[in-house]
Amino acid sequence: KGVVTNLNLNLINKVKHSGATLKHIKTNIMDTYAEVTYLLIEEGYYHFTKYRIDLYNGKPYLSDIYSFKDNQWFSSSMREIVLLNTKYTAFSTNRHEANKALEAYQHAINNSDYEYAFAALNQIPESHQITNEFKIAKINTAALINDSLLLKTIDEENNLEEGNSIYIDYLISFYLMDSILKEEVNARIQKEIGISKFLLDS
Repeated sequence: KGVVTNLNLNLINKVKHSGATLKHIKTNIMDTYAEVTYLLIEEGYYHFTKYRIDLYNGKPYLSDIYSFKDNQWFSSSMREIVLLNTKYTAFSTNRHEANKALEAYQHAINNSDYEYAFAALNQIPESHQITNEFKIAKINTAALINDSLLLKTIDEENNLEEGNSIYIDYLISFYLMDSILKEEVNARIQKEIGISKFLLDS
């Protein structure tokens, strides 16, 4: 609850104090809750946010935030983390290896040592390679090294059977400069997020 509230306050502060612009995209109203999607434009970057607002005794309460980058609700992310930490406790080798590799990755990124950062990502146990965040980090880091590694990484992370999140497909189309895939991603953004063609073209 605290994290959801803080994420919302951070969004408000960016608009009030940092010159960001917030645009309402759409509202879906269900029986007991509503989903409201916004676009935050900040220094040339677009950030999509979807809120879940539940109604209790006729009053609205902000209860969840959907991340299009992570491709899930924050509550679902927390559930996965709890389940993962229950399965791999503080004493497990997998969790120690994952934490160590993530620290090494972040340190290498901060020092612009991208090859070491990529190697550190590959040291994360498969049990902890389950998030979109991991895939995004691999693709972005590979792009900083060379085209051959980028193509290999995209081939590994591209889920042809089940499909990718909008953000993963966007990254792939961006790095490959694939105009056909970009048009497909734009169509998905229009349909799934509800953003207008005017905003897409901008």
